[in-house]
Amino acid sequence: MKITPSFIVLLLCLLFTACQPSGTPDNFLLMDQNIQLPEGFSNAVEKKYSVQKNIDNTEAVCTFDVTTLEKAPSNFVVKNIKITLNKGAQNIKFKALVHAQNLNLGTKKAYNTYCTVEIKNEKSGNVIKIYVVTAQGKVNVL
Repeated sequence: MKITPSFIVLLLCLLFTACQPSGTPDNFLLMDQNIQLPEGFSNAVEKKYSVQKNIDNTEAVCTFDVTTLEKAPSNFVVKNIKITLNKGAQNIKFKALVHAQNLNLGTKKAYNTYCTVEIKNEKSGNVIKIYVVTAQGKVNVL
């Protein structure tokens, strides 16, 4: 068998990709999701919040950047959720799923909404954590 230069390059590429860590890299955008808005929020004031959460038992850290719209102190909705993995785990490839609909805890006239976010192990499909993201910029474990 004759070993050609292209065979050597192909072999090196295969070896290089096989030696890469299988986890999600640091500072990796997992999700940037706009949320379905109710009517009447086009002139609302935009507010931004940033919350970091440790993902239990993985040594990973995620940042949730939440954009909300506020019409009054008691009338607000989630507009956008952006999730960035700041510190990954070498053996887990993460995936985020944002349910893109505001769920209302308020009334039909005074909204107080939240959205749910699932952080999953992409390989196994298992849900690692479920978070509730509120229109007040809070991120809590469900």
